[in-house]
Order: sequence, then C-alpha cells, then structure tokens
Amino acid sequence: MVNVKLAIRIAAFPLSVLALSLAFIGVYRALGLPPSDQLVRMADSLMERYGYAIVFVGAFLEATPVVNVYLPGSTVVILAVAFSRRGTLNVFVVLAVATAAFLLAYAFDYAIGRFGWHALIRRLGFGSPLDRARDSILRRGTKWLWLGYVHPNVGALAATASGILRVPFGRFALLSAGAVTCWDAAWGAAAFFGAGIILRFLDMRWLIPFVIAWVIYALVRGMRRGRGKY
Repeated sequence: MVNVKLAIRIAAFPLSVLALSLAFIGVYRALGLPPSDQLVRMADSLMERYGYAIVFVGAFLEATPVVNVYLPGSTVVILAVAFSRRGTLNVFVVLAVATAAFLLAYAFDYAIGRFGWHALIRRLGFGSPLDRARDSILRRGTKWLWLGYVHPNVGALAATASGILRVPFGRFALLSAGAVTCWDAAWGAAAFFGAGIILRFLDMRWLIPFVIAWVIYALVRGMRRGRGKY
C-alpha cells in the first residue's frame, strides 16, 4: 500500500519548484519581458563583456562553505562553457579561470579548517556534513579528495576537513590541483558538447516538463527505497 504522506514529502520540493516556475512564467508574460531568444542574446552580450570575471567570482563562491549553498556558481561556469560554443568566450580560458578560482577557494577552505575557523561553519548548522567529510578522509585517506571534488559543494567540505586533519599542505595542494583539473575538464566537455540543450533551458517553457519528469522520478525512486516499510 502506498504511503501518501511519504509520496507528498518526496514530491514536495519539485512540486514547489514547478509552482514557482509557472508563477514566474505568468508574471514574465504579463510584464511583456523578452522572449527566450532575446534572453540568449542579452546573456551572450553580458558574457562577452564580463564573462571571465563572472566565471572567477562564481567558481570561487561555489567552492566556499555555506556561501555555496545559496549561490549557483556551478551554473555560471557551465553557462560560460556553453556560451563558448557560440564563440562568445574561449572555452580553454573559461576552464583555466574556473580551475584557478576553485583551487584558490579550496586553499582558503583548508585554512578555515587548519586555523579553527570552521567553528563558525558548525554554528551555522553545517557541522554534520563537515564531520562526514572528515570521516571519509579518515577512512579512505586523502585520495578521497578525488571523489569529493566531483562537485564544489562537497569539495569545499573536503578541503576544510583536510585542514582540520592537518593534512600536509603540499600534498593537499598537489592532489587538489590534479583532481580539480580532471573534473573541470570532464564537466567542461559535457557542457561544451551539450551547449545547445543547456542554452535552450533559458526558455522557461522547457523547465515545466523537466520538473514534471523530476517529480515522477523522485516518487518512483522514493517508493522503491521505502518498499516494505509502508
């Protein structure tokens, strides 16, 4: 028997996103704001003028604990790579700037852990994720950084935990440089070759079927995990 409360809980977030998206589209049309193709041209112009600076700031903030929860830095980098397919930016420079920003941010995160500033992160309610990152390094060693850097949000915690554990900075920096370069190259290639799809999402109408598919997937996955517990 299906647990209705569990199903509602699983679908609550994506349904909220869908409702906000529909409301956004309604307001967008009511105000007569630019269509999607014009939005792409506007974003193209913005990227052409300030693209590399935007990439650096976005990447740095995305790899900074707590701040990265509220700012879509990864999205900025992916969009910049997508626009490079249009000739607006140089994809190699975008990836180099993003990698440099990530590494600088991870060094800052390491210092946060090394000098005890991580107490503020705990006070802000992020103690448990930080402890999990620390435990992962204790169990698997610093090689876990290669996995942790798959996403800057996780990488920020992994870098902070490395500082807490007083991992030698030279080893930390070397591992970070190798891992970040590899992951940025992989994600950059995916964004570059998927540029057409990514830019198409600047049209909010594409967000509706995406969120509906997300709702269905979340429901099916959640019910499979909870099978036998209803």
